[in-house]
Amino acid sequence: MEEFIKICLEISNFIEELTEVENKKFQAALQNNIYIVNECMKKEQAFLMKLKGIDKKREALQKKLGYENLSFTEIIEKAPSNEKDKLKEVFNKVQNNYKVYKEIFSNAQNALEVNLYKINKKLEELNAVDKLNKTYKEDGEVIMSKESFTSRKV
Repeated sequence: MEEFIKICLEISNFIEELTEVENKKFQAALQNNIYIVNECMKKEQAFLMKLKGIDKKREALQKKLGYENLSFTEIIEKAPSNEKDKLKEVFNKVQNNYKVYKEIFSNAQNALEVNLYKINKKLEELNAVDKLNKTYKEDGEVIMSKESFTSRKV
């Protein structure tokens, strides 16, 4: 059972690390920093591969202990009485870390969706500008043009 607790603590620590990356992505999304967002997404992919490995170890150990296909709550119920308190503590830690992760993940997703919406709106505006033959000065001011660029004499 001690090995199972160790793996669960490893999962909890893993979730904490993933939460840090997710929070960094959220902050980068708020600052419109696509480079850091991209870096964080790459790290997340690596974390997910690592998580698959940890989860396979957990499943194998659960099977070895006779707890295959049981939820954590069911494992606590069936565990020896001297291990129940430690398992509850570990379960609460994993659950709390996951709750924090989900909240930050949701915030990051919302920030990215808002940014994507802004980009799409700007693209729509730019497409409308092209249709109206607008040009821009260096300072960003729009110049309305009655003639197209190709109709000017050289």
